[in-house]
Amino acid sequence: MQLPLGLNCLPCSLKVLHWEGSPLKALPFSNQLNELVDLNLSHSKIEQLWHGKKGLSIPKARFDMLITGSEIPSWFVPQRCISFAKIAIPQNCPVNDWVGFALCFMLVSYADPPQVCNHEVECYLFGPKGKMFINSRNLPLMEPYCPHLYILYLSIDKFRHTIYEGGHFKEIEFVLKSYCCHSLQIVRCGSRLVCKQDVEDIFGNHS
Repeated sequence: MQLPLGLNCLPCSLKVLHWEGSPLKALPFSNQLNELVDLNLSHSKIEQLWHGKKGLSIPKARFDMLITGSEIPSWFVPQRCISFAKIAIPQNCPVNDWVGFALCFMLVSYADPPQVCNHEVECYLFGPKGKMFINSRNLPLMEPYCPHLYILYLSIDKFRHTIYEGGHFKEIEFVLKSYCCHSLQIVRCGSRLVCKQDVEDIFGNHS
């Protein structure tokens, strides 16, 4: 796809956007993307998700991306376990301030050539009521032996009832699994409970 004049807007009715290898450094800002539920920007040049006018737009979609990188950004809380990401629930944080969950997994593929295996990963949530399947994704082809970052954002809207029905709890846990072959290694991970203040800070820094 060639965009010599750039991309100035996205349709309000947009529900799914899969744009692997996007050349854009940011998507045009819109506070009307209420229908967007699935955003895949793997192997893109994205540096910030939205750009444009200043304002608060609470993400309501699930989106993920795969980029090269050898360090998990410091914005994520590092985890001791390799593929299990625990998120502590602060007792002094009003539940209405929660927006979603951000996960970052460092992956290394040993499939050489890359076409040997189109890696599939699955993500699960472990909450008060046990294990819950979230999603599966066939990853784009990965450069062998090169660390990649798989970043996954999950809006809390879809999981609010499942999480809250367990009553009082201090943490929830996400796990990333790969069953396709033994050539994909999960090296480490990080996670973060995303609150409204995080979104305000992001838009304040990029306005």
